[in-house]
Amino acid sequence: MSAQSRRRTLRAVAPVAGLLAAGLLVWQGSYAAFSATTDNAGNSWAAGSVKLRNDGAGGSFAVSSTPAAFTVAAIKPGDSGAKCIVVESTADIGNLVKLETANVSSNALSGAMTMKIDFAAGQFANCASFPASPTNVYNSTLSGLAAATNWSNGLGNWSAGTGTKYGTYRFSWALPGGATAGMGQTATADFIWEQQSS
Repeated sequence: MSAQSRRRTLRAVAPVAGLLAAGLLVWQGSYAAFSATTDNAGNSWAAGSVKLRNDGAGGSFAVSSTPAAFTVAAIKPGDSGAKCIVVESTADIGNLVKLETANVSSNALSGAMTMKIDFAAGQFANCASFPASPTNVYNSTLSGLAAATNWSNGLGNWSAGTGTKYGTYRFSWALPGGATAGMGQTATADFIWEQQSS
C-alpha cells in the first residue's frame, strides 16, 4: 500500500475513531456504578430581642417612659416616703437588667436626702406584699446616685432570663430630722433601666 493510500485510509478512519471514543466516554459516564449526595439546606440566622417597660409606680406599662413616680412638695426634715416601680422584661435571649440614673441634682437638699433602693423579683405594685428581705441595690444620699450613669456602673444585676419576667424596685427616700441645709431647693433624679443580652 502506497503512502498516499495509507493517508487516505487514516483520514477516513480518524473521524469514525473519534466518534467511537466520544461515545465510549459518554456511555461510561452515564452508567457509573454508584452515586450518593448529602444535603443540608435552608440554613438561616435570626437575631434575638430584648425589651423593657415600666409601670411608673402603679400606672400603666409604657415602653419608652412613664410619668414621674415622685412629685413631692414642701418637704421638711423628718419627712419620708416610698414607691415601687414594676419593670417588665420580655426577651427571647438571656439578659441582665441594671438601674441607671440621669439628671441627678447636686445641691444641699439632694446631698442631705437619703435614698434606699431595694429589688425583688415579681410584681409588687404600690409596694403591696413587698418581700421582707429584698435585695438592696443602693443605700446612700440622693446625690450619690449621679455615679450610676451607664451600664458599667449601673445598680443591681437582675438576671431576667427569657420570656416575660417582672422585677419590682422600691425607692425609699427620707430627709433626716437633723437636716439644716437645702431649704427652698429642689432635688431631682431620673431612673432608667437598661437591658443587655448575656
